[in-house]
Amino acid sequence: MTLLTKLYALLVPLAFVPSSFAIIDGKDVPDDRYPFMVSVQSTPLTGTGTDARSRHWCGATLISPSWVLTAAHCVETQPNEPGTPVKSSDLQVLVGRTNLVDDQKGRLVSVSAIHLHPRYGSKEHNSDAYDVALLRLSDPVQNVRPIALAVRQSTEYEQVGRELSVIGWGDVTPQPDDDLPDAPNPSVYVNRLQEGVLPYVLHEVCASISPKANVMNGLQICAGGTGVDACQRDSGGPLFVSNADGEFEQLGVLSYGLRGGCGTVGSPSVFTRVASIDVADFIESVWTRD
Repeated sequence: MTLLTKLYALLVPLAFVPSSFAIIDGKDVPDDRYPFMVSVQSTPLTGTGTDARSRHWCGATLISPSWVLTAAHCVETQPNEPGTPVKSSDLQVLVGRTNLVDDQKGRLVSVSAIHLHPRYGSKEHNSDAYDVALLRLSDPVQNVRPIALAVRQSTEYEQVGRELSVIGWGDVTPQPDDDLPDAPNPSVYVNRLQEGVLPYVLHEVCASISPKANVMNGLQICAGGTGVDACQRDSGGPLFVSNADGEFEQLGVLSYGLRGGCGTVGSPSVFTRVASIDVADFIESVWTRD
């Protein structure tokens, strides 16, 4: 799996299966377990139908009633029109729905503004380390408890083998890296939100797996490599824990995968680190907490 910005799940046959499958060896999420989880919806980006399953593009989290946190690569440019920016009118977020086809639950909320980290996509050699964006919603979401963000510079949960959670509605089939000879597997998406447990991986170990990936110490978090994995259209979703107070706390935003592809043993996923100074400063400079 190379950068999830490629999202080549759009280019291979799609299949829909009952939700007994998982995020790639994960499990079904019961209704309402993670109310902060939202689906970024966009027909212009997916190029498919108008139902919520077809419109799903990326994951995201509600961090306050009017603000959603996701990956910058999800909302930067049109996938089939390089250089054409995504407009806020292209996006909606679906809040309060665990099963994307359950029309009796949740609501769609329009996006009024897109804020990308200013260093993402720049000429810096490590610009992918700033793969984070904030979406301002046109109407605040009431009666939903947002997820808490890791405190700036905190490292409490960054311990070898520490189990961290990842959730999403993305592809559940292992996908080989684009530069490997294997043909991509048909992408398979399920309707119900999936969750998996990924172990924290030391930066030194992660960086040694794929030096060209330029994983930046302090700016990114690596987790996984066990075969349980996130994949295409899980981008933007959270890496999180349940903290000592019983609250969910977000440590990272899913950015990309290392060489080998989704679900490859020994190849972790890379997350933008919420607690890094540069990411925390960006969030604080934009987020009004309303």
